Amino acid sequence: GTGARPDQYEALLRRAAELGYHGISLAYVNTFSVNFDVCQAHPGDSDCPEKARLEILLGTESGYNPPSVDEANSAYRRLVALLRYLDASHPQEGWGEYLAGDVPRWERIAFGGHSQGGGHAAMTGKLHSVARVLLFDATEPSAWTQGAFTTPPERMFGFVHTLEPIYQPIVRSWTNLRLPGSLTNVDGLAPPFGGSNRLSTGRTDCRGDAQSLGFYHNCPVVDEYLPLDGTGGSVFGPVWDYMLTAVRAGDPPPAAGATILVSPPGESWLDPELARLEGTPWMTFQDGTGRVYLARLREEDGTVAEAQLVGDGGAPLLSTFNGPEFGLDAGGAALYYSRTIGSGIQAARVAWTLDPFTGDLTPSLEVVTSGDTHFTPLPSTDSSAASTRLVLVRRPPSWGTALWLDLAEPGVEHPLAFLQERTDGDARWAVGTRVIATNAHPDHPGQIALLDTETGQVTRVSNVASPPVGSPYGWSAPEAGGRLAALGTLSSTELGVWLPDGQGGYALSRTLTAPPGAPAVIGSPEPFVAGGRSYVSLTLAEEERIVPGETRQEVWIMDLQGSVALRCDDGTPGPITRVDPEVIFLQGKAFVYYYVMGQGTSEVYACATGIRA
Repeated sequence: GTGARPDQYEALLRRAAELGYHGISLAYVNTFSVNFDVCQAHPGDSDCPEKARLEILLGTESGYNPPSVDEANSAYRRLVALLRYLDASHPQEGWGEYLAGDVPRWERIAFGGHSQGGGHAAMTGKLHSVARVLLFDATEPSAWTQGAFTTPPERMFGFVHTLEPIYQPIVRSWTNLRLPGSLTNVDGLAPPFGGSNRLSTGRTDCRGDAQSLGFYHNCPVVDEYLPLDGTGGSVFGPVWDYMLTAVRAGDPPPAAGATILVSPPGESWLDPELARLEGTPWMTFQDGTGRVYLARLREEDGTVAEAQLVGDGGAPLLSTFNGPEFGLDAGGAALYYSRTIGSGIQAARVAWTLDPFTGDLTPSLEVVTSGDTHFTPLPSTDSSAASTRLVLVRRPPSWGTALWLDLAEPGVEHPLAFLQERTDGDARWAVGTRVIATNAHPDHPGQIALLDTETGQVTRVSNVASPPVGSPYGWSAPEAGGRLAALGTLSSTELGVWLPDGQGGYALSRTLTAPPGAPAVIGSPEPFVAGGRSYVSLTLAEEERIVPGETRQEVWIMDLQGSVALRCDDGTPGPITRVDPEVIFLQGKAFVYYYVMGQGTSEVYACATGIRA
């Protein structure tokens, strides 16, 4: 808004980041008001607000003073410069995905603004097709709001305080903009607010100076004026979440693109895993002879640019049920896999260095466990942690004991559960954390629990009548305000999703099943986040018993709301056994990789999902 600073909107930016957004609060030339300081001096010029805003955004000459903004200092040039800086200084964070040379990738960016800034966001939606527009106590009902917009109104959302001094003009501007829905007061309601894009509040518990002209004008979004809930967060958090993530009927559904064969013909590549490391997309896999590879992926089409041998002795997947995995800590990334040593198996770690001039990769391999057989190492991916932790299985006794250990103290093992069979228990790290999602609850076997390995706290997630809940996963879900959510199979044909219940526990929020006409049996469900929404990649099979080359198994992507159910594989009819889909973003688009198991062969494929980051 006029005269405001970027640091006065941190709560909204943090909320957006928790939903999976990259967040920027941009400083621009805003020391004057377009409507009062500029256009009141030109009462007969109905185009004044538009021309003044275009000068601020583009640096085009309006003929007024102020603004007096040249192109180099315009808001859009500042945005490009900041994105370049962030991409150069934090290449692993993906800021470059929002630039195409010297131009923002408009369709990937949501623009929001408060007061005067909201008008600039709306003007951006008029000029470009953007991901969405968020208007906080904005904008004015000027002539420019009545014309054609490049961004459809279904992707524009407004939120205003009913006691703010210019409430009526703001609401009229929303009519000009053709925002869908009726004006809906959110107080006491939960999303989706009747599906409306026109939202208001009448709360009087705003903070700050109640005598200030901006008291109610600032209440919906400015940090120091926000009313707070019992946790110290903004009471408007769910409203912001809705504005940032709501799916409107005008949004085109994702559509699967081409599927390509990634592995060379005649070679067997097994269990591909994917990661973006320092800005570069990578894939690791194991071949049919137990050799482990690390491969760069091409951003433009998902094919392999180069695959390099980095390890050997990989144990057969039929024995370990898992190939190499990426681990991550503050020191960087490494691969972990089950390596055959004599008559046993141990967890091995492969680190590597890259020559900055040639790009050549030099691997180094070490075995990180000893003694009894240790296999199926699943590493943590917490980039802020001092070291990586592993979940793995030790044998004997019987099938094994699930445990976790910290590579800073690899000799100290923390048992999770005694496993009679592979199906007795399952455990893996919640994405980006040191929390284990497991169905080996110490007091409630078969129920999903979240184990914080830092504090030892165990939080029960599921409470189903017929455990076990299989394939437990934990991830930071936009639908939970960025907090940990969990999923797992309730049965062979049902996938349950649990969200925090607001009282320190979890509640079953959604149950997902196969779409009509698809095979019913669910396998390998893994969550991922795109555009402020959670999705699940999974396989759907005709029967529970999977026989390579004999069982038909398809790859699907589903969202939690039930609005997306997308098959994304090669589509070949017949008993094609597609296994273990994994997702990575290439040039801002989600690609799903999977492998096809045959009689003695295995091929890796990639499918463009049409889902954007």
